Amino acid sequence: MSTKKQPTTKTATGSKYVNLITKSDSQVQAEQVEFAVERAKNSLEKSVLDVKGQSIDKQSLVKTAQLAHSDAQKALERAKSANPLNPQKLIDAFQGVKQAELNVLSAQEEQKQVEEVLEFLQNLESELF
Repeated sequence: MSTKKQPTTKTATGSKYVNLITKSDSQVQAEQVEFAVERAKNSLEKSVLDVKGQSIDKQSLVKTAQLAHSDAQKALERAKSANPLNPQKLIDAFQGVKQAELNVLSAQEEQKQVEEVLEFLQNLESELF
């Protein structure tokens, strides 16, 4: 009896390559479509996350503007109760309140626009995927 090992054939190793090179054009095209869909889905999901981040930033800006408006109103009240009364400080404080109001409105409008984009993207994601 011989203890010599017989060489084994390696059909399993080459079978992956054989499968790859024998794919039909329709199989290759179907895989490419699947990859394109997956790429599009990932891209849209990333965009949704980016816009969510922008939305949070805009919410923060609205809160900051609201705090500044509150501070401006307090400054106006302090100017009204100052002794002696200083008309220029009253005018400056009044203008500060008006500017703070505009800043709040502007920040809210920016937030609204970002929220609309976010809603659009989320609806599109539901529609497509």
